[in-house]
Amino acid sequence: MVGVGVIVGVLVGVCVLVFVGVFVLVFVGVFVLVFVGVFVLVFVGVFVEVLVGVGVFVVVFVGVFVDVLVGVFVGVFV
Repeated sequence: MVGVGVIVGVLVGVCVLVFVGVFVLVFVGVFVLVFVGVFVLVFVGVFVEVLVGVGVFVVVFVGVFVDVLVGVFVGVFV
């Protein structure tokens, strides 16, 4: 009976170890995935915001530049 108890104990120990190992792996995997996902979202969000900001700046700058050019052109010819 002692032999059976030891075998069952070892089997249960191995099962618990495997279960905990898998659980930790899955938990860490999900955590890393979520963390990377959030990081990517934030990075992409910031990147898009910067792009939009630059785009708006360029549009405003070009608009002012064209306005000035048109004003000078009209001023010279009028």
